[in-house]
Amino acid sequence: MGLFRLYLAFAVLLNHAKFYIPVFPTHSAITAVQCFFVISGFYMAATYQKNYQYDGAIKAFYLSRFLRLYPLYISTLGLAALFYASSLQGWFQVNERDIYTYFMTPQPWYMHVVNLSMMFQDMVSINENLHLSLAIRQAWSISAEMMFYLSVPLIALMPKQWLVPLAAALFALKAGLFYTLGDKHSYFPFYGEIVYFVAGYAAFVYRDKITLNKKATIALLIWFIFTASQWRDMTLEWGGIISNLALIAMMVVLSPSLFKWFNGKYQALAGDLSYGVYIIHYLFIDLVMSNITPELKRYEPLLAAAVAIAGSLVLAYLFNMLVQDRIDAWRRARFHNKAIP
Repeated sequence: MGLFRLYLAFAVLLNHAKFYIPVFPTHSAITAVQCFFVISGFYMAATYQKNYQYDGAIKAFYLSRFLRLYPLYISTLGLAALFYASSLQGWFQVNERDIYTYFMTPQPWYMHVVNLSMMFQDMVSINENLHLSLAIRQAWSISAEMMFYLSVPLIALMPKQWLVPLAAALFALKAGLFYTLGDKHSYFPFYGEIVYFVAGYAAFVYRDKITLNKKATIALLIWFIFTASQWRDMTLEWGGIISNLALIAMMVVLSPSLFKWFNGKYQALAGDLSYGVYIIHYLFIDLVMSNITPELKRYEPLLAAAVAIAGSLVLAYLFNMLVQDRIDAWRRARFHNKAIP
């Protein structure tokens, strides 16, 4: 499962680098994001059921999830500020991809709150100008994730037979938002994306009935990669209802199947790195595109992708080893059913 998450992060990275590979779904970063949401729902159902079944667990769950996501986010924000400050000193150029708007233009007070807290980025992204003022723009989806987490204790109380009707109602809500208000209202805010999270949650609840054998899992994974690359975009907004339902169906089956057959130490490491790649990569893409020489311009997408992959993987690994692993050890000892003194 972890390698699949890293694969999705690479799909986002390659799309942002404008480096397209046949039979690889680099055409639509947003398709990968919605896959992440399904996987997140599956994982949150698993961890909440396993680790947060005691008095006071709800607050512990919220704090634990914040501590899992926020440290790398705020560190990446600091790295972006460092890159921008270095460019002002003339050490190198930045902002070829126009990602430093937050640092370069005056911002209303609430955008400082949004950028520093990581919260409500999905909501402000409905407004294009405010979305462009996010310091780490792809973090809007992490903000949406934090809102999804708020719903987990409530979903956990529901009878399991309510989950599929709930997902259907949320899909109808998303479609209604899209066809009445437009793609920004259905794509960015958490209430337009939570259908995928709930679908992933349902996949965990019904995992015993839908998990494939190992050979069938591999076959479906190959079919998913082929379909995602050929369909180009499987979101409701840009691919249509049928393609998005197909995406949800494949991810609902893949999530428990990959978790059963492809899980372990190295899969966990790959999964941890996927978050770092997702959050950090755009800084390196912009750095390459801002400083590339005319002679190398024709290789720009390849160089941007290569540097972004290497840079974000190295930084993600170092951050996990030096910082996040320690935080995770503490939060698991403190919050996971108080199993460790």
